[in-house]
Amino acid sequence: MADMAKGFAHIGVPCTDLEKAVSFYEEFGFHPAAKARDLNGYHVAMMENSGCIIELYESVDPEERDAAGRRNDGHVDHIALKTEDLDGVYAYCVKKNYPVVTDGIESTDIWSPKKCRYFTITGPNRERVEFSQTEE
Repeated sequence: MADMAKGFAHIGVPCTDLEKAVSFYEEFGFHPAAKARDLNGYHVAMMENSGCIIELYESVDPEERDAAGRRNDGHVDHIALKTEDLDGVYAYCVKKNYPVVTDGIESTDIWSPKKCRYFTITGPNRERVEFSQTEE
């Protein structure tokens, strides 16, 4: 039973503005793999990039949608995305004025002896999006 989970199917992120969230993730190479309007009370976009899927969903109920924008708990702490050009992505995010919540580009020894550098921004739904590059 220990091997029932084989990895992530997707990461769900509640949205207050689905199209704004879709556009945000498209900037980083994600594309809509599936979209639905009013699917069980939600507008949904499954955004895919290299096998990583982020489910963006917006409630059709205005009260629920507004509540999602005010949530302080229940969100994913952060979504980490791989990149092969961390410096380029960082420059892009700074140019776009996305809020950087780390002290610029940081590093960690977690993958030692490999070198891992990363930075984190805030996305359109207050989710934290980390960009990470691991090298030999």
